[in-house]
Amino acid sequence: MHDGAAQSRIVTPEGVVLDFAMAGVASRLLARLIDSIMLLFVFYALMIVMVVVSVSNPTLALILAIVIGFALIFVYPMVIESRWNGRTVGKYAMGLRVVTTEGGPVRLSHTAIRSMLQLIDILITAGGAAVVAAISSEHGQRLGDMAAGTYVINERRSMDQIADHEVVIPTPWGLQSVVDSLDTSALDASQGALIRSVLLRAPDLSADARAALATDLATRVAAVIGTEIPSTVHPETWLACVAARAQQLADPATASSLAPPPPPPTGPYTRFVGRSGP
Repeated sequence: MHDGAAQSRIVTPEGVVLDFAMAGVASRLLARLIDSIMLLFVFYALMIVMVVVSVSNPTLALILAIVIGFALIFVYPMVIESRWNGRTVGKYAMGLRVVTTEGGPVRLSHTAIRSMLQLIDILITAGGAAVVAAISSEHGQRLGDMAAGTYVINERRSMDQIADHEVVIPTPWGLQSVVDSLDTSALDASQGALIRSVLLRAPDLSADARAALATDLATRVAAVIGTEIPSTVHPETWLACVAARAQQLADPATASSLAPPPPPPTGPYTRFVGRSGP
């Protein structure tokens, strides 16, 4: 089954261009099918309880059926996507993830809108509206994505694209102790890719946009890894520390071979050592 996924360039409000492989209609349908089969098993298991209840109280059984159905259809994707970095069980199996139009992680407000719009996208139109919208949209968005400000990306293909243009980021000068103190194990591949992408494109931004983007992303990353940004370190420089630490843990041999860059004159850390993949 041909997925039809394509690479798309997303321009954030701050002007940063991010390259992602958008999820195709086929992979999204398969992810939905996996979720639906899993939820059907859950529903049938709960039906046993409802049958027992209906013997003594049919009205309560009907109410339970409605509540459970609503929870499985609407609450499940809303909660699990917000708690599991934009993934459901089906999306995880297919290598898909929901991200915001800025390339960042989705929050409950995003997933709630996406979930409620299933009423039109999936239920009323039997999925027709979702398919038509995804095919017609530049970034493969269904109506729920358009309303929530989200995209569904093919994380596996996106990571392959990033690997083809690998960037090695050395420890910022004088900040080895900061790098060593970081635990980046909570960062997933897409979050690490976003950090590298922002660092590489930062020099092309205006000073205000650059500072705003670095501060916002650093704040979100700090929350993910459970630490605070030192007041003496610029947010962009701290992001470079995070990228360097993640790199050290993933590829110690390469990281150890890099000499630290010379001290920057002023401002955020912008000196990178790059290498091209095969």
